[in-house]
Amino acid sequence: MPADRNNRKYAKGLLRKGGEPGFATPSGKVELASSLLEKYGYDGLPVYVEPTEGPLGSPELYGKYPLVFSSGARIQSAFFGRQAFKHPGAVEAATETARSYSPRRCEGEGN
Repeated sequence: MPADRNNRKYAKGLLRKGGEPGFATPSGKVELASSLLEKYGYDGLPVYVEPTEGPLGSPELYGKYPLVFSSGARIQSAFFGRQAFKHPGAVEAATETARSYSPRRCEGEGN
């Protein structure tokens, strides 16, 4: 049985208070630069900030501990929400912790 879908919520006024068409942003439009973040003094666009304990921020620490933990990776099925878990075996696959290593980084590390 197909899932009930409610597409084009922005056009039907289902995203904004008062039922006005548009997106749930101050302008009602898609905002590539967040006017809400700018209102509170932040940059409206995402900005990458190098970690202070990373390879560039602390080269001496990186020399002692050359592997860097990154917790932002997600398996592809995580982007499909509940739909992915209708597939037999998807739940079992999601219980595995995803790890990836650079082959160049692992040379000589015994991994």
